[in-house]
Amino acid sequence: MGIEILKQKFGNQLKENVVIRDHVATAVGGIVDYFIICDTIESLIEAVTLARQQEIPHRVIGQGSNVLFSDVGFPGLVIINRTTKISFMTDRSRIIADSGVLLSRLIMEAASRDLTGLEF
Repeated sequence: MGIEILKQKFGNQLKENVVIRDHVATAVGGIVDYFIICDTIESLIEAVTLARQQEIPHRVIGQGSNVLFSDVGFPGLVIINRTTKISFMTDRSRIIADSGVLLSRLIMEAASRDLTGLEF
């Protein structure tokens, strides 16, 4: 399998045989073959791109609050998206947020800048 390319690129960040229930909000799931946490958009894009190029089965998840992994596990790569950058353009009432930003944080930071429309 082309996992060697991911190992070369990500080194110690790429873990093998990880119990996924320890990393998701639902606290369920067995062992996944490969696991990585990406905290930048660049690393997230690279992990997904390499997995696709090498035809490695993969799933990208956030906090794991709306996903259930089997107790049997997952035969592939699980990529945890922990990207957290937020850019505010208050003069244009715009926000650009990474896909890993928690909604609660986004709402609080937007509200602190008098940007509305995201609140519950």
